[in-house]
Order: sequence, then structure tokens, then C-alpha cells
Amino acid sequence: MHIAHLAGIALIAVGAACGDKSPRVDQALPAVRSSGSQSVVGRWALVSLVRNGDDLTDRVRSAGAVSYYTFNVDGTFRILRGDSVAETGSWSQDTTLSPKTFDHVPDVDGKPGPFVPGIFAISGDTLTISLKGPNPERRHPTQFRSVLADSSWLLVFHRAPH
Repeated sequence: MHIAHLAGIALIAVGAACGDKSPRVDQALPAVRSSGSQSVVGRWALVSLVRNGDDLTDRVRSAGAVSYYTFNVDGTFRILRGDSVAETGSWSQDTTLSPKTFDHVPDVDGKPGPFVPGIFAISGDTLTISLKGPNPERRHPTQFRSVLADSSWLLVFHRAPH
């Protein structure tokens, strides 16, 4: 897989990499429930990527253009790789849970794709997201890690200027 493509569509590739057979989303994600600085709303630059236990950070960095993930307050997201839109979709978070949840549904051919459950943490200007491949039970990860056994991903971002 081309490195630029890999970094630009890291979130959607979870479903493909896992051989997703889970049902597709029939409705929009729930409203965003958050409090202050613990919201993922904003623009974030991808700085680290581990997929299925394989650290792809060096390959992502050597690919050139930075991938920017923008999470909008209306529950939509957009991933830019250089000047190109690599992915769009919807997302939600719940900061009232522990760990905080981050879920997203990428657009696939103009329709909602697989529901991808995740968790997140924000420390200063660093956002860490752990994703688990789509699964029928919609189980969220419980730890910030990436291992081959459960098709998990670990992404680290730094807050970027608008």
C-alpha cells in the first residue's frame, strides 16, 4: 500500500485491514458529549501511527506531506494529505466515560461506512486515539495500544494551527 495513502486514510483502513464483516451504520452517530479542553474538536497533525502492532511512524514521516485531521463541532471530520482530501465522515466522543470514547464512521462511496469504535486521551496539545477494528458488538478498546491480535491501531496527533 502506498505510504501517503496509508497515512491519509488511517481511520478508514481499519475496516479494510480487519476484513470488516460488521453491519453498516444505519443512522448518524450520537451527539458529541464533551467538556472544554477534552474535546477533539479542532485540527490535528498526525505524528505517529501503529497499525496491528507494526510501527509505521518512520514510513509516514518519510512519505512527505503531513496528514491533518480536522474534527468539526457538527460531528463531521475531514482528513487532508497535503492539499488533497483523503477522507471525510462523521465522529462522536463521550468524555463522561472512562476511558473517553471516540467513534467514527468514514464515508465510503458517498454512504456511511463501518462504525469504528475507539478511545482517546488529550494531554496538553497531544491527542492519542486507540481504535479497534469494526466488530458486531461495537466493543471499544480498553487500553492505548496496537496489537495484531485484535486489529487495533494507535494514532498520536499534535494540535495544529487552523
